[in-house]
This record gives sequence, structure tokens and C-alpha cells, in this order.
Amino acid sequence: MTLPRLEIASRALRHLWRSSNGVVAIQVSILLVALIGFVALGTEVVSLLMTQRQMQAAADSGALAAVTARTRGYPTAYADEAVALARAAGYVQGQDGATVTVSSPPTSGSYAGTAGAIQVVITQTQDLALVSLFRSSRFNLTARAIGIVGGGGACVLALDGSSASAIQASNGATVDLNECGIGSNSTSNSAISVTGAATLNAATLTVAGSYVVSNGGAVNVSGRIETGAAAMADPYASRVIPTPGTCLTGGTVNNKNLALPPGTYCSGISLTHASNVTLNGVYILQ
Repeated sequence: MTLPRLEIASRALRHLWRSSNGVVAIQVSILLVALIGFVALGTEVVSLLMTQRQMQAAADSGALAAVTARTRGYPTAYADEAVALARAAGYVQGQDGATVTVSSPPTSGSYAGTAGAIQVVITQTQDLALVSLFRSSRFNLTARAIGIVGGGGACVLALDGSSASAIQASNGATVDLNECGIGSNSTSNSAISVTGAATLNAATLTVAGSYVVSNGGAVNVSGRIETGAAAMADPYASRVIPTPGTCLTGGTVNNKNLALPPGTYCSGISLTHASNVTLNGVYILQ
């Protein structure tokens, strides 16, 4: 009677072992499915982070291109440069959920309202299949970059450190710098002089010394006026100076409305008697 009982017990143990193997296999299968799911989820998140970095690089490049265009005066529609760089990176306004916005001055953030600053914002909606299992909303990626023209937003800057009237407007002249600022590194108390019914309109005024307004002159600054400021760096210090070309005539403009062609003026440029002159390009005064 003993041997049959042992055989029955042995069979029962073998059956239990086979049953346990099946349970373990099911558990391992479930764990593998969960593991694969988490790996796929991680891949989607990494892809999202990479897209964010690419978008930020496109915004940075766009802001730099817009600042360069405004500084050089070409193209006049500087915002087009930022949009073109974003398009080259794959972010086209109105396509695939992307928006590209260029504003100057910036309308939001720490540089909101800063004259001479250009803001580029790129946004795009992302749909992630596995992430949507854990959250219902779609992902809206945003990249923001700021570029600032010249030193402190100055598009007119006198580098001389001591000259009186390093920048001067007189005799009824009107200078409009509404989208950027004017600056002088001169420590003179009259580093910028506006006199004789002249008008200076600027977004900012920054001077190492001070400025004077006299004889019916007017200074209208929409942003910050700073005197006793630190000298601003030459924004063109690292650039190669263009080779002067053939001397152009017509550097003296008297009571005319015209667009003065870019080029080399060997006797300088003189604008007098209510002249209204448009400058667009590179002008070399020799």
C-alpha cells in the first residue's frame, strides 16, 4: 500500500510543478507587456524633449536673423527673416499645428516693452499616443527667444569717449528712431545735443555723460533715458569693414525729399533745410 501512495504523491507534485510553470509564464508575459509599454512611453517623452530643443534652436536662430536684418537695414521686413529660419527648421505658420509669431517690442516676458528687442515665439501641438492614456490634454510646446539690437537697443551709437556734441541735431532737423534707441559713449555733459528747433524721437536714450536741449529743440523718448551710463560695446567690432567703393556725389541734401543711395561718400553726408531723406543699406563716410 505504501508504494502506490508514494506514486500518487509524486504525480500530484509533478502536476503542481507544471501548473506553477504556467502561472509564472503568464506573470512574465504580463510584466514584459508592461515593460515594453514603459519603454515606448519613455521613447515618446524623449521624442517630445528633442522636438522642444529643435524648436528652441529655431526660435534662437530666427531672433538672431531678425536682429541682424534690422541692424543692417536689409531686408526692411526683418520679421520675414525670423519666419524664414523657422520655416527652414520645419515650423511653418498654420501647418501641422505650428504658429510663428515675431513682435517688437516683445509683448510678454521679462523684456516686454523693451525698445530694440525682437521676440520670436514658436508653438506647436503634439499628439502622443501612449501619453494620452495617462492624460487627456494635448501637448503644446513653446519656444521663445529674444534678440536685442545693438548695445542696449541703440541703432545710433557714437563711440568717441570725450567729444562734445558727439551726436547733434540742429536747424529744424527731425530724427525718428522710434523702433530703437540712440546712445553716446562720450562723458561730455553735451554728448548729445538737440538745438535750433530740431526734434529727436527715440525709443531709448543712453549716454555716458549727459545731453542738452536748447533753442527750441525737443527730445521725445518713449522708453528709458539713462545718463552717466557705462560705455556700450561697439556692435561692429568683430565685423570686417567693407572696402570703400567709388565716391558718390550728392552727399549734401538741401531741402529735398529723396532716398539716398547706399555707397561711399568721400565728403560725408549733410542733410539741411527740412530735407526728408530715407537711408537704406550700408553707407561709408570716408
